[in-house]
Amino acid sequence: MPDVRAFIAGLVLSLALVAGAATAHAQNRPSEASVTVLPDTLTQAAIRNVLAQLDDRQVRALLLERLTAEAERQAAALAAEDERTLGDFLATGAGNFGTFLADVIVKVPNLPGEIEAAFMTFAERRGDTPLWRFFVTLGVALGLGAGAAALFARWSPSSGNTGTILHGSGLFRHVRILAIRFGLQILVVAVFAFCALAINAWINADKPTDRETIARVVTALTWVSLTLIVARFLFAPSRPDLRLVAIEDADARWLTGRAVIVGAVFMLGFGFTGWLDAMGSLYVDSWHGFWVNTAGHVVLGVVLWQARFILRRMLSGEAVGTSEEPALYRAWPAIAVGLVALNWLIIGIVVANAYVPDDLFSTIATTLILLVVLPFLDQMLGAVVRILVAGDETASDVLKAAREQTRRGTLRIARVVGAIVLLLVVLEAWDVDLVTLAERGIGAAFAADLVGALLIVGVAYVAWEAIRVVIARQIAMERVRLGLGVPSDGAPEGEGGGTGARLGTLLPLVRVSATVAIVVMAVLTLLGQFGVNVLPLVAGAGVVGLAIGFGAQTLVRDIVSGIFFLIDDAFRTGEYIDVGDTKGTVERISVRSMQLRHHRGILNTVPFGEITRVSNLSRDWVIMKFPLRLRYGTDTERVRKMIKKLGEELLDHPEYGHQFLQPLKSQGVVEMEDSYMIVPVKFMARPGEQWMLRRLVLTKIHELFEKNNIRFASREVTVRLGDDHSTASLSPADREAVAGAAGRLIHQKEGSTAAAER
Repeated sequence: MPDVRAFIAGLVLSLALVAGAATAHAQNRPSEASVTVLPDTLTQAAIRNVLAQLDDRQVRALLLERLTAEAERQAAALAAEDERTLGDFLATGAGNFGTFLADVIVKVPNLPGEIEAAFMTFAERRGDTPLWRFFVTLGVALGLGAGAAALFARWSPSSGNTGTILHGSGLFRHVRILAIRFGLQILVVAVFAFCALAINAWINADKPTDRETIARVVTALTWVSLTLIVARFLFAPSRPDLRLVAIEDADARWLTGRAVIVGAVFMLGFGFTGWLDAMGSLYVDSWHGFWVNTAGHVVLGVVLWQARFILRRMLSGEAVGTSEEPALYRAWPAIAVGLVALNWLIIGIVVANAYVPDDLFSTIATTLILLVVLPFLDQMLGAVVRILVAGDETASDVLKAAREQTRRGTLRIARVVGAIVLLLVVLEAWDVDLVTLAERGIGAAFAADLVGALLIVGVAYVAWEAIRVVIARQIAMERVRLGLGVPSDGAPEGEGGGTGARLGTLLPLVRVSATVAIVVMAVLTLLGQFGVNVLPLVAGAGVVGLAIGFGAQTLVRDIVSGIFFLIDDAFRTGEYIDVGDTKGTVERISVRSMQLRHHRGILNTVPFGEITRVSNLSRDWVIMKFPLRLRYGTDTERVRKMIKKLGEELLDHPEYGHQFLQPLKSQGVVEMEDSYMIVPVKFMARPGEQWMLRRLVLTKIHELFEKNNIRFASREVTVRLGDDHSTASLSPADREAVAGAAGRLIHQKEGSTAAAER
């Protein structure tokens, strides 16, 4: 402090000399500035004596000397502070905390005496005013304040029937209801506090001690009421339909009650310690605030541990206690208790080191609350997203799957935005400037663009996620419109895939292209943000692309051919096509090729440039034909009528009737073989469903023929032997062997033909 006083005195001398020394000594300036020595004790007389002896040049010399000395002192202090290592800081803090705890324990016996002294001071300051007057005025202030709040709540729209006065559904209805409920309850508490404090100030206008004490009681009760309002907003014990967390009604009521208890311990306790300080029992005399803070943290930790299973059910839902429960959610109650203990320790260390900024405790409390309720904030985000993406539960499986994909993508976007907002709130609470912090660690040139780079990355991710959500939903809507089911990973049945979706074919390519574009633009923007000239990179990319275009003509041909195939809508994902040498179901389409899955499981990759024709077997409709081999003598007209009637019955089948586009019918006898007649039957169906329908039709025809005693023809091979003497000597066994060999030869030939056709 002597240096500070000397510095201030020097500034005072300088200002005085600038005003008067120039006139007093303008005519007689010394040729050399003499050294001015300030007296050790600066009094008003000493200052006037020094002023009388100095001229203008000496004043400037003295001012320069004092400023230089102060600058050197501050630089030395900063250098000494910078030389302290993290270990020194921790050792000093731990030592001070140990000393603080020892002092707290030593002063425990002082606590009852300090409380008694505070009450004695309270009685002395009140004078001859009877004590009953204090309790009467306290009751009047609280009663009239509560009455005013009740009247306001009665005259205002009730929070209980808010849902009946708001129409509509969805997210905005829930937000309006929650906002109105929360706002009305806040206003009710504000009316209570205002009326109680106003009545207290009027009644106790000439009683400052009573007025201050009652004001502290009203303030503490107001904060407890606000705690109740926040708990009711989060857990909604009386409105399950507005609850933002997934818990039972009993658990919601339990958590609300415990939140009020914790709030009462903190608010009433710190209100009492403030009153003790006002009554003269200072904090450092008995450390009463330390015990209130400890009691509040202990109660909070006990409540969190008692609610550990409720918290786990809230976070994990039905997965609690199973292997599917996330490890973080399983351990979160213990982590929350640890964070409470850490918060208590940090407050103790800060107080022990005698550095207590005005907003330190609120900053620590804000950070602690945000960390403890972080999973519940995530649950609230999930609830908001579920409300936002809500839909009809009776919708098709495709629409449900699309809605689930939309919900997950929206939740990921909300989590990213929420994490950024939470980080900014915490940094703002601790008064941390990102740019300044970055300048200290990485350099000013790089730090100036750090925040912009983080913003670019966040916007790029949100854009990418939004594109994914929109594309997935559009694909699902098209599948619903076309009557298609959820895409299956199983192998298709028979030779032919189902009808494909055009958007389901094109939009995945758009998604890939958009992803590449977002990544490239984000990288180029980041490089430009950090001062890198991206024009040479863009020009170089253009030259490389031109070189690839000239050198890889086959690649260019494949890409261009694929573009025109997609424009012509020649095939879609999930359709069964024939491209000449290869056929199969289209599984995947890339920029230059597609993959065809043969019905026997073979996966073929076909470049677009090698395709000369495309036969699509899955577009719009298919006709399934198969022959019936009947014996000679069968009444074919009767068979035709029976099959026609069967086709009409199949149209009314509860499970498969809607899959027939045209009914089953017989075409009559179209061919006659040696031992049977061929009567083909056919039906029209949707692509991909004909194989299952064929199996159903064959089963029904077999049952129908068995019921009406109509027999299918058996395969017969007739072998005629000549009548000459070369065959006359053959025995019956030899004749049967010759016939069997001929039959096997015919069957082998027919099998080879069928394999070649497949």
